[in-house]
Amino acid sequence: MAISSSLLDATTGVFAESYTLFLLDSEIHRARRYGTPFALALIAMDEPRAINDGGAQIDPGALWAEVVTLLGRNMREVDVAGHFGPDELILLLPNVTLGKAMIGLERLRMRVENRLFQSNQAAATISGGVSEYAGENSGPLIAHCRSLLHHARESGGNRFCIDSGFA
Repeated sequence: MAISSSLLDATTGVFAESYTLFLLDSEIHRARRYGTPFALALIAMDEPRAINDGGAQIDPGALWAEVVTLLGRNMREVDVAGHFGPDELILLLPNVTLGKAMIGLERLRMRVENRLFQSNQAAATISGGVSEYAGENSGPLIAHCRSLLHHARESGGNRFCIDSGFA
């Protein structure tokens, strides 16, 4: 089934923010009705760095698009990646607990860390906040993931911060 281009973010090719929020609300309704778990991750790119000192210019927008493409290619088919805010990505991970979600998320983080971007001129890492759905609405769930994301970045980046009550 082809996806309408109006549902996709033009820069990264993942779902646009409005459609991502619609999918998140749908997953919340499904989880409430059937009691299925899901995890939500809010991810952002850490400060990129040039590989050589030869004056290579890094285009952060293009680099972010490359990172998002790499993430999208390495996710499960049922997972949803969506643009959120100016420079964040929501990953909606259905039917997994936080502990299981972290296995895949760590794999994604390491793939980004070990890859060179922009024709081998730039390196990037990602940080994220990850939470398991616990009955809240989408707004508080996203806010909690954002708080965890900020903590991950303040702790040096290139890591995920999770709820201590799960996993």
